[in-house]
Amino acid sequence: MVRLFFLSILFILTKYVVAQDVVINEFMSSNSETIDDEDGDSSDWVELYNTSSLAINLDGFFLSDDASEPTRWSFPSVIIPANNFVLVFASGKNRLDLNELHTNFKISTSGEPLILANPAGVIVDQIAAIAMDTDRSYGRLNDGSESLGRLFSATPNATNNGQSFLSNVQFSHEAGFYPEPFQLTISSENAVYYTLDGSEPTTASKLVNGSIMIDAERGNNISNIPTTYLPYADQWPNEEFGFKEPASDQDNAAVLRARSYHNGEPTSEVYTRTFFTSNVQYSYPVFSLTTDSLSLFDYDTGLFIPGQNFDPENPNWTGNYFESGINWERNCHIELFEYGNLEVSDNVGFRIAGNGTRAMPQKSVRLYWRNEYGNSSITYPFFKHRDYSKYKRLTLRSSFTYWYWSGGKNTLFQDDILHQVIAESDADLETQSSRPSILFINGEYWGIQNMRETHGNHFLSNLYGFDRDSIDIIDGDYLTAEEGSAEDFESLYEFIRTNDLSQTINYEYLKSKIDVRNYIDYFIVQTYFGNRDWPRNNVKIWKSQRSNAKWRWLLFDLDGCVPEDDYNSFAFRSDSTETQAFIFNQLIKNETFKQDFINRYIYHFETTFSPSKIASVLNDFRNTYAQEMYGHIGRWNNPQNMEDWESSCEVFLDFVIKRPCHMKEKLASEFNLEDSFWKDCDQAYADFEIDVYPNPSNGTFTIRVDKPIMLSGTLSVTNIHGQIIYSDKLNTLSQTIDLSHLKNGVYFLNATKNELSKTTKVVVLQ
Repeated sequence: MVRLFFLSILFILTKYVVAQDVVINEFMSSNSETIDDEDGDSSDWVELYNTSSLAINLDGFFLSDDASEPTRWSFPSVIIPANNFVLVFASGKNRLDLNELHTNFKISTSGEPLILANPAGVIVDQIAAIAMDTDRSYGRLNDGSESLGRLFSATPNATNNGQSFLSNVQFSHEAGFYPEPFQLTISSENAVYYTLDGSEPTTASKLVNGSIMIDAERGNNISNIPTTYLPYADQWPNEEFGFKEPASDQDNAAVLRARSYHNGEPTSEVYTRTFFTSNVQYSYPVFSLTTDSLSLFDYDTGLFIPGQNFDPENPNWTGNYFESGINWERNCHIELFEYGNLEVSDNVGFRIAGNGTRAMPQKSVRLYWRNEYGNSSITYPFFKHRDYSKYKRLTLRSSFTYWYWSGGKNTLFQDDILHQVIAESDADLETQSSRPSILFINGEYWGIQNMRETHGNHFLSNLYGFDRDSIDIIDGDYLTAEEGSAEDFESLYEFIRTNDLSQTINYEYLKSKIDVRNYIDYFIVQTYFGNRDWPRNNVKIWKSQRSNAKWRWLLFDLDGCVPEDDYNSFAFRSDSTETQAFIFNQLIKNETFKQDFINRYIYHFETTFSPSKIASVLNDFRNTYAQEMYGHIGRWNNPQNMEDWESSCEVFLDFVIKRPCHMKEKLASEFNLEDSFWKDCDQAYADFEIDVYPNPSNGTFTIRVDKPIMLSGTLSVTNIHGQIIYSDKLNTLSQTIDLSHLKNGVYFLNATKNELSKTTKVVVLQ
């Protein structure tokens, strides 16, 4: 009995000693394309190596990603042959099948320790937390050695011998803004090759041999390549919105890509750096998108040209730029500079975004963060007011987005300003955040493109914390599912079609299925701003798959808004074959809904749609965009000049001022309201009052007018001799002017717009 006891102790001790010969040889914490498990999933993995000349049984040993819990997952009885491997998937699936092992944990891409412990819980090997890129592994070179690092190629369940560590390539200058051209030096233990045209370096590229002159002052190259179909450039819309070569003096950047090689094999990632060398400054965030120009302009695969998919019989809706889906996604490197500082540098995918505007010269671009490019998401506060900062998609929206409905007017920000107006109200609607940004592609200036959230399940998941795979989103006209299922809404639509909604019991059931407050606000916004590209288009309806969740209407793409100020937005009701028109017409039969709709409209007239409020927001947008308009006009010739752009802003303002009266009249006519509801609107165009205070003043006066019609009028101050000594635009109903530079005395202030004018006396007394 004693002998058996000692033999047992000897066996256990031998097992512990042998375990010292087992090491963590390699691991991967972000597997995308390296190896699949038996389920076809790209799970994280850990490779162990037996350094001894004897087979070892790992029965009872542990793997963990937590130093405080080294016994988190226990091995079954599994043998590692001498000088051989065993692979364990760190998938969280917790399987002990000897054919394929799965731990009960995953490895964080941002870094977690890896721990191997013996049956007594004693740690026999460990690797500190290491942040890793997708499909990059960390391991020993050679197998079982003490030399650890990022391996250039992952070798799960195979030898690391003959491999190389991922090389570091060092640059004398970081990406960013510099006052003048400079000499860049690049160092690495291996040979480094580089390009300056956006393509990825190969051994056929230029070899770094000494310093490289970095100078962004160069002519246009890819900017001169047409991005529309030129043979019909004399036809509308190309005669007005067609491609034109950019101005020759566009600001550019130098884009350098570098990679190290050893014996003809790459030993580093591709490094991308964008340099601005002309002391240029921008008022907006700056994006630099770098990609092989073939991704943009190759006849078969380029995203920015008509290419092989163009049909001259259908020029407005065909071309490579109309292709969609993952097969028309290209890889690129994106850098984001804010206030001159590099904030984001990532490998991502990109596609063309939008609908009909894909045929316009300036394309909207959507960025995708995916494992196969590097990171599956990005955490960065693109929009400071949001309480979330994790994104998987981001859109850089072009300025050609509302060309069709605008009659040639283009503020560059119509959709953005309307979303902001709604976001600042208490309308029960999801709005997309946006900011103006400057885009460079392969170092060439591409103009103003609005950085904005991309609506869809990722967007809704961010807003409400829902699992993005538990959200239903359907096309509002055809009732087809874009995400999840349309089955629930199809049943609801059948109920609406076959039941009288004027009956309280039916309406109450409908209220249990749709968010009526959201629905009413949605229809008010669309009709008030006169969206002509709706409701037969641009309608999406969504809900969470949680129990008792209600359907909501998703607000997006308001480029078809702001038509003629007297446009009748209720004309859509006459199209009974249109799904949304049918639903609305059925609902309006219910007196409760009808009264709620009218009352809510009246509320928005007094708050959300206040001309002075919207005019104030417009003034902010105008001031912001004016800072970068000259460069954008030089790039795209649309707007054609600053006067054209100012005119577009004035048209928008004119709509803002005149729309309330017209819509009150339309609402009264549509729902048989009394004439008194809208007749007093005429007073908005009658005489106005001007108030100045304090008066006398030390030179600082506040000017207030009481009618929105005066917005965009002119303020001027003359002396007693009639000489104009001050002039400015009347941008808000209340603004301050500074006349403190004038001598004490009496002056005359005049507010004028068209035939309306009023003069009052002001006194400077210091």
